[in-house]
Amino acid sequence: MSYRYFILFGVLTFIFLPIVSQAPAVEGPVGGEPFAFLDQGISARAVGFGGAFTAVADDASAFLYNPAGLGQLEEGELSLGFSRPFTELPGYTISYLGLAKPLTIGFGTLGTLGAGFVHMRFGEIEEVDHGPTGRTFSPTETLIALAWGKGFGGNFEEEIPPSTYIGFNFKIFYSKLDKYSDSGFGIDIGFMRYFHSLFRIAFTVENLVSPNIRLKEQSDIPLQHFRLGTAFGSLYGFTASGEMEVDLEGRLSGRFGGELTLMELMSVRGGYRTATDEPFAGVGVRLKMLGVDYAVSFPEQFGLSHRIGITYFM
Repeated sequence: MSYRYFILFGVLTFIFLPIVSQAPAVEGPVGGEPFAFLDQGISARAVGFGGAFTAVADDASAFLYNPAGLGQLEEGELSLGFSRPFTELPGYTISYLGLAKPLTIGFGTLGTLGAGFVHMRFGEIEEVDHGPTGRTFSPTETLIALAWGKGFGGNFEEEIPPSTYIGFNFKIFYSKLDKYSDSGFGIDIGFMRYFHSLFRIAFTVENLVSPNIRLKEQSDIPLQHFRLGTAFGSLYGFTASGEMEVDLEGRLSGRFGGELTLMELMSVRGGYRTATDEPFAGVGVRLKMLGVDYAVSFPEQFGLSHRIGITYFM
């Protein structure tokens, strides 16, 4: 039966690919919609998949990729991450903290609670006012998230896992540009459905409720994004995933990736994003209660992007 779902996964992937391969290139790290850096990925493991994590989302970073995936966790996780995107842009960094804790009671589970903190610092920019002023400033953007995910359709006492997961993510945004700053809130929803222990389909709506960030006289609203993803595995330690994303302006992009885990100790990953024609690679190691992940991407401009993460399993 697993081979039938593997074929279905392949069919869906090759349906997605011709569509998203025609997607227009997205803007670089300067300009674009607010909090666009989140689309570059924050979790080293997820980035190793090429960002194709909507139908995987089985760790503490699920609050960002698909809050429904939090319901899959069987143990608590504390995750720390640091990113150095586009190494040719001095001072551009992203820091990340994620926490997930299953809420288990005697007769079952109340789901998994997740929380996240992400901070982006762009680096020094020279102020210009009818010419250089000699003064510099550093734009920053901060996200604080509180998420919940839960599975339905299983049997806790007989250890039968759920087949359907839903989740929600409440986000607080804070943006600062020189002496101007503003904040707002947003809401994401997520869904995941297992049709077999090896095959699932998932979707998310990011910014179903969107914040209105106003800096100076310009009002910026992060766009709603709809993601539809599918994943197959783990089979002999291998998981493959693919997804399609569309925003309200009709821009399409696709992501594809995979992970091979060897002896539950070491994982190697690879992925690809169509909109930026960007390959990804990653590696991870887990030693009992501690995991370390690293990912690198190869954008066409601004230099390589590096991400590293450390996870403590509770």
